[in-house]
Amino acid sequence: CKRPVGSKNPLPLLKLNGYLVKTNPDIIHVHMEGIVKFIKVKKKVPIVRTIHNITSVNNEYGKFDKLFSISEAVKIRTQKQGFDSTVIYNGIHFNDIAFEPKPSNKKTRIVNVGRLENDKGQKTLVSAAKIVKDALGDVFTIDFIGTGKNEESLKEQVHENNLQDNVKFWGIQPRSFIYSNLHNYDLYVQPSLFEGFGLTIAEAVTAKVPVITSDLEGPMEVIAGGKYGISFECGNADDLANKIIAFIKKEICVDTEAAWKYALENFNIEATSQKYLDEYKSLVNF
Repeated sequence: CKRPVGSKNPLPLLKLNGYLVKTNPDIIHVHMEGIVKFIKVKKKVPIVRTIHNITSVNNEYGKFDKLFSISEAVKIRTQKQGFDSTVIYNGIHFNDIAFEPKPSNKKTRIVNVGRLENDKGQKTLVSAAKIVKDALGDVFTIDFIGTGKNEESLKEQVHENNLQDNVKFWGIQPRSFIYSNLHNYDLYVQPSLFEGFGLTIAEAVTAKVPVITSDLEGPMEVIAGGKYGISFECGNADDLANKIIAFIKKEICVDTEAAWKYALENFNIEATSQKYLDEYKSLVNF
């Protein structure tokens, strides 16, 4: 509907409802807060919502016919708020993600993909990078793929710690670029301070890249509680640095083949989308 963020123009909302009338949907699936109050269709249509993070407020949950959570961690949070939900993980297009053998590199190539925002914790990774460099020297590189309001402050942090030769910012890249290049990295690091699931972690696992993630409930589900990845104490740069150092020195490792199989069983979009279809059918009289 091309509605600018924060706009008070009612035209996009009229377009939305016009589209709903035209398409005559059997079910309406919402993925964000605030939109349900603008859906004004006369036909009684089940409206459902997916809850994507553990910080969502529950003031609209009662307006939906069914709630979904993207992880057990989000489900537990929703239960504490007084509402039940069904867990369906975010799905991944396995066939689109390359996982060929990695080329030989003299340096350990580390990557992080996502918004450069406070909740994603990239400042912890840069702090850890300084510790790793002081301990081992220039034996690694870090690529940040994404952008956000912390980009400039992160670049300043990199400069202040003399990490310009180690850390690069690639900005926003299309998903096709990420899916084609993830497998070239030796390590994926997710230093999130808040995370309901961790789709980029699952994508890295699908590319057969070892993962180090903060020990939040959502990301830990993606690596089966630590069975298929390495965790560190959330927000602790020293602990993250120690895990990276141990990985580079081959003192710890990840069975990427077993991790890939686990991801295929749990996060393949063919399976997750079918779960949604089954749930839709239970709500709609076909």
